[in-house]
Amino acid sequence: MGKDYNMPDKGSFLAEEEFAPYLRLVSTTNSSFWDDLNMMRKISLNGLRSNFFSSLKQKFRLNNQQFNSLVGITWKTITNHKKDSQILGLHTERALYLAKVWDTGIDYFNDADLFRKWLARNNPFFDEKPLNLLNTMAGCEIVYKKLQQLAYGISA
Repeated sequence: MGKDYNMPDKGSFLAEEEFAPYLRLVSTTNSSFWDDLNMMRKISLNGLRSNFFSSLKQKFRLNNQQFNSLVGITWKTITNHKKDSQILGLHTERALYLAKVWDTGIDYFNDADLFRKWLARNNPFFDEKPLNLLNTMAGCEIVYKKLQQLAYGISA
C-alpha cells in the first residue's frame, strides 16, 4: 500500500494515467516526485507508452525536428509504434526529464503559453534560449533548477 497523495493539476504530466501507479509510491508534490531518482529510474526501465511522447510533443508544441533533437528518437519511429506499446531506453529517460521541466515550468508560470515564450526567448540566466538546453538531460536539469530557484525567489 502506497502513501497518500494529491492528484496533480490536469496540465501536469503527472496527471496522465501513465504515472498513476508511481504516484501512489511517492509523496504529494510534483517537485518531490521529479526529485525521486529511484522512481525516475523505475519508470525509465519500464518504459513509457508511445502516446506519452505525443503528449510531450503537443505540450511543448514541438515540430518534428525539435522533437527528434530533444528526445533522440524520430517522430516517425514514435508514430510507427502501436498506440499503447512501450518505448524503452534513453528516449524514455530524456522524455521524463522534459516532462520534469514542463511540470516545473507550469507550476511556476501557471500558464502554458507564457512558459513556452520563456523557453523560446534568449535568457540572461543561460546566455541562450532555455529550449536549446533541453536536448540533453544535463541541460534539462539546469533549466529545472533555474525554474526552482525562480519559484523560491532566487534569481542569481
